[in-house]
Amino acid sequence: MPPVYSNREVKLQVLFCDGPLAAIVRADGKGARTVTFKIRYADFTDVSRSETLKEPVNGNQEILNCLDRLFWKTITRRSRVRQVGVRLSGISAPVHQMNLFDPGRSERHKRDEIVDTIRSRFGFDAVRPKE
Repeated sequence: MPPVYSNREVKLQVLFCDGPLAAIVRADGKGARTVTFKIRYADFTDVSRSETLKEPVNGNQEILNCLDRLFWKTITRRSRVRQVGVRLSGISAPVHQMNLFDPGRSERHKRDEIVDTIRSRFGFDAVRPKE
């Protein structure tokens, strides 16, 4: 990846990292409890932050929300970014419990599974995240 300059470009790279990772975890019927976001600047300085969630998740939206929080903690200076990394760990069975405060969770889970099916048949670029 060539050096990236803006926060918007870095966030787009995060979107393209998250989709395949979440799909792999979902395909195994698992979820990730820890999300790690890493930035390597042009001078090869690395900065990474991670967040451990209350329960394992495998939904794109839950992981992206976590990555958004980590993004603002990780970007520590205005400098070119050479590399962006996303890591999911603490892999175990996800908890699909009804949540009174998040009624759309099951709908998002169904949507993620449909998108995974389309991408497995037609390729990852068949469904692209909104920029």
